[in-house]
Amino acid sequence: MENRRKLAITNLCRGFLHVQGFLTDSENEKICQRILNWQNKNEVEITEDNFYLLILLMMITPKKRRNSYGN
Repeated sequence: MENRRKLAITNLCRGFLHVQGFLTDSENEKICQRILNWQNKNEVEITEDNFYLLILLMMITPKKRRNSYGN
């Protein structure tokens, strides 16, 4: 579960940075490849639905509770 959570956060942050212009298309492609390599190495998969569910759960979970998971 923790690696799926990391993958969801990583993809959300990468997408945000690219859309906001902080990453060029080339930088975004490099980061996507690094994420894919990490994902394959750690055998982590999430569906698009799971991605959005994990993001939603992180948004609605009180910060105090999230801290118990290392954040």
